[in-house]
Amino acid sequence: MSGQRHAAPDPPKQDGDWWPGVSVPAFVAATVVTYSLESLLFYPLDLIRVRVQTSTSGEGFVAPILRTGRAIVSEQGWRLGLFRGCMFSTASGLPCQLLYASAYNSTLTNLNKLHDNNPKFQSVVPKILLPAVAGVAAEVTSIAVNVPSDVVTQRLQAGDAFKGGVRVVVRDIFRENGFVGFFRGTAVTLLSTLPGGMCWWVTYEAAKEKLATVMPSFEGPISPANATAGAIAGSTTAFLTNPVDVCKTRIQTDRLCYGSTTFFGVFTAAVRHEGLSVLSKGLAGRIFMAAPGSLIHSLSYETVMHFARMK
Repeated sequence: MSGQRHAAPDPPKQDGDWWPGVSVPAFVAATVVTYSLESLLFYPLDLIRVRVQTSTSGEGFVAPILRTGRAIVSEQGWRLGLFRGCMFSTASGLPCQLLYASAYNSTLTNLNKLHDNNPKFQSVVPKILLPAVAGVAAEVTSIAVNVPSDVVTQRLQAGDAFKGGVRVVVRDIFRENGFVGFFRGTAVTLLSTLPGGMCWWVTYEAAKEKLATVMPSFEGPISPANATAGAIAGSTTAFLTNPVDVCKTRIQTDRLCYGSTTFFGVFTAAVRHEGLSVLSKGLAGRIFMAAPGSLIHSLSYETVMHFARMK
């Protein structure tokens, strides 16, 4: 991938390759391992974030996160309470992660090639925007898998069907709205993920390049520049997209929607009933998850790509 300062040199590229210089089996294996570990590590905080965003109680930034976490552990225990739906989320999220990462990297690789070899394209599109375009391609490619997984996972996280788990949640969604129910919130998901993906990748790639000139450099993918850039990108994206994320979570869990199923309907009703503070609901949880999560994700991503390019 262009711009990777610490990756192994790319093997010779052949014209017509879909993804030049990358071993797809190695990429898949490394992604499965790193994504599974990330999911297990950060799932409890994501569950708490969903509970906070779908409740009307509690003001403040950190207090609702701590209060909700304590209540879940007290009522259900840490294993059954904080990891409810984790296995389903991880298993259903893997195809999405593979589609997303492969679409982003292959798109960016080819965009960089086009940019380097086409002066007209260079004059129209600044190179700093190429990660944003690749991010949009990745989001659109993975949306059909991501939304159904997200709908079921967030209903489990919100507390639907304590008995029966995934089977009952899937049955209830189908009974309520049919097959289309699994795609509830697709529009608001795109409204959240498209600018979120663009923001994350542009911030990450730009910060990585700048930080690499002032931070210690190491051979291989694990570097302070990559880690710091990931934390910056995650925190920035979480802060900017939180209002949309609140509405998305409520639409997909069918909680506190005030009779609406659209972003603007839920947004205006939530502000009217709960005040502007509703826009920051769950923000502490998202930032606490996004900063270290993106740090680890950036290192995992660089490691996956480094491993997939090795001979």
